[in-house]
Amino acid sequence: MLILLDIGNTRSKYVIVENTQRSVIYYCDNGDLNEEWLTVNFSKASELILANVNNDKFTVLIESWASNSSIKFQHLQTQNQQFELICAYSEPSQLGIDRWLAMLGTSFLFPYKACIVIDAGTATTIDVISPKGKHLGGWIFPGINMLYQSLVGQTQKIIADKSSTPSMALGKNTSECVNNGTWAITVGAIELQLKNMKQQYTDVEVILTGGNCTKISSMLNDTHHIIDDLIFIGMQRFCL
Repeated sequence: MLILLDIGNTRSKYVIVENTQRSVIYYCDNGDLNEEWLTVNFSKASELILANVNNDKFTVLIESWASNSSIKFQHLQTQNQQFELICAYSEPSQLGIDRWLAMLGTSFLFPYKACIVIDAGTATTIDVISPKGKHLGGWIFPGINMLYQSLVGQTQKIIADKSSTPSMALGKNTSECVNNGTWAITVGAIELQLKNMKQQYTDVEVILTGGNCTKISSMLNDTHHIIDDLIFIGMQRFCL
């Protein structure tokens, strides 16, 4: 049994792989990650592959636990090149492993295609891959909730209520203006990058993942793909 574990900023998610088939995605709070939790949930694993954008203490904890439990362990880090994908960063270690794995998953699913990879979670990231497997660079900006909180929390006279309904309509009150503005910023950035890519390539794949991807999908006119376990597809490549 293989465990693919992705530790994020506030919570972790993982899948169980048996006979190359991935399970549904499971979630846990980072505060729950300790030796007891690992033993209860992962003791039957033969291998554990870790991606961690949080504190290194989690890596130390999990590597030590895996060693004591005789479980094979891999800690994934961004490299200049892995498989067919070449990193745009001059210092690859500065590119978050979650972004890198999402791109590795994308290039596996859509080989020799120009791709835009959007991971819409706490932050929204947009990364671009050429048909030759070259990462051309990307953008990082606050996710929907962060955009909302940064405005409401940093101003005295903007008072708004958080809405869960995505819309880019022009607002008729402050709450609508603030909420709809966060979606317009996000979708506008995606459409701008898609416009740029279409000037270079005739065929561009748009891939969405992350907690806000379904809502963003409802506002995109162009053909696109929603792949919830994209990062885990990238992770699983390391056990093939």
